[in-house]
Amino acid sequence: MAIPLQKREYFECKYSNQLQPVSCIASFSNQGGVRPQYIQVTDTEGCKLVYQIIKVHRVQDHKNSDITFLCDIMEHDRVRMIELFFQRKIDQWFIKVR
Repeated sequence: MAIPLQKREYFECKYSNQLQPVSCIASFSNQGGVRPQYIQVTDTEGCKLVYQIIKVHRVQDHKNSDITFLCDIMEHDRVRMIELFFQRKIDQWFIKVR
């Protein structure tokens, strides 16, 4: 499955049928690096939930494409590992839904 972008461009990802767009607050370095800080997810009932990213375990930078982050968030009183994708071409964040 491809996520349509602009005219005839598509974001191809092997997980695309499991990706959900999310809002993200991130920090950017002067060298061009990016780190997610908080994400906002809309649940099935339409409620917006905000989670702080407390640790980034792995960053895979696929040059001129997307960046994959394996992160820990604090969900209530427990730590949960998530996978985030940042698509550079459209400046949009996605979370992998399991």
